[in-house]
Amino acid sequence: MIKHYWSRLVLANVVNKDKARRQFILHILLIGCITLSFIAFLKNSLAYIQNIIAISENSVLPPYITFSFFLFFLFLFILSKKGRIRTAAFLLLLFLYIGSMYPLIRWGADLPQALLICSLLIVMAGILLGTKSALFTTGIVSSSLLLITFLQVNKIYPPNVLWKKYPLEMGDTIVSIVTLGIIALVSFLFNRELAKALRRAQYSERALRRERDNLEVTVEQRTAELRQTQVDKMTQFYRFAEFGKTASGLFHDLANPLTLVSLNITKLLSLQDSPLKTQQLTEIKTALDRANFGIEKLKDFLDSARKQIQNTDTRESFSLREEIEQVILVLAHKAPEKNVTISFLPGEDFVTYGNPIKFHQVVANIIANAIDAYPPIRNKKHTRKVTITLEKHAETVRISIQDTGKGIKSSDLQRIFDPFFTTKGLHGTGIGLTISKDIIEKSFHGQITMESSSGKGTTVVITFSLVKKRKLKKI
Repeated sequence: MIKHYWSRLVLANVVNKDKARRQFILHILLIGCITLSFIAFLKNSLAYIQNIIAISENSVLPPYITFSFFLFFLFLFILSKKGRIRTAAFLLLLFLYIGSMYPLIRWGADLPQALLICSLLIVMAGILLGTKSALFTTGIVSSSLLLITFLQVNKIYPPNVLWKKYPLEMGDTIVSIVTLGIIALVSFLFNRELAKALRRAQYSERALRRERDNLEVTVEQRTAELRQTQVDKMTQFYRFAEFGKTASGLFHDLANPLTLVSLNITKLLSLQDSPLKTQQLTEIKTALDRANFGIEKLKDFLDSARKQIQNTDTRESFSLREEIEQVILVLAHKAPEKNVTISFLPGEDFVTYGNPIKFHQVVANIIANAIDAYPPIRNKKHTRKVTITLEKHAETVRISIQDTGKGIKSSDLQRIFDPFFTTKGLHGTGIGLTISKDIIEKSFHGQITMESSSGKGTTVVITFSLVKKRKLKKI
């Protein structure tokens, strides 16, 4: 639609420029005709006055004829200025046609000056009215010449050929040169205006191309923004969906520390009314330690749950090992359901600066996928394992999450990070790995890769550079 609009706009611009070009050429010709007819009027008036006072007896046209020519050309100029270009051009061409036919009829169809005027008439018709008008004018002129020649050859209307008995004079050649000069001037004006029109068309084409490119860039930007908005919405949906999956197990895991806290508080309440003894003090300290341990466990569970559903852009220094351990804590209920043991080999602890919540979500997603890679339990004696390693090479950290589950086919592996592509059937959303890849690349400027073989398992590797917190300059 936009391309069609711009095409119509450019076409309208070209039509307007072509009209202006024709009007300019017509004005030049009419100004020349007005000037020449006025000079002819002055000359005829002077000759006519001389004849009246018997100074000269030369045969001249009456002044009113040349003055009528002057008024005619002036009328055509005013008509053209008011926008009636085709009408003014048609009347001018009609005047030239009559002006060329009259001498051909009177002095012969082979009169050179009249033939030159016929040539000028055809050229001007093509320039002022278009190619079809030039062809039509050529047909009219040719038919008229054939008719005049037929009449003169068959003595039906014999011409006055006395001019052929007189020797050639310089004035005749000058008139021919002037006619040729007018033809050359008209051609020059046409070619110059045509070149301008071509340059304008090229400029319009370049402008249209720039507008198209800018439009494509704008569309791409808007598409990217809409895609990012869609990803953000789907990320939020995915976080809540995953939290819903883990909620039942999470609440089950919360029951143990809550029971521990409750029992130890009951124990403390039972000792409050009895005299304090050394043994009772020891029991009170033990109960407080156990209650505090249960409270810390509750805090860890709640922190992990909070990170599952939060979407804040907090940037701070955090421990990679602690974040991975929190993920394992949250997924502790899910692994036993498939008889999976999570083995974490952290090596040493590494601290980086970034968004711990997004890192938590990425690791939780990949470990959950590793657990889901195993089919339902058939043999409880068969131990399944998810191995997590944390290593450092120079300033780059490498996190590897490996399972020995069903693996992924090579044809599916090429699309595994595509939005909404899943190998879990109805149980998968197809956006977890897409979101994880987006977070690692944009928030941590790293990369995530996957190696898998059908029936042998999958290994996901996350690599990114460790970042230290930037120190603020003192002002």
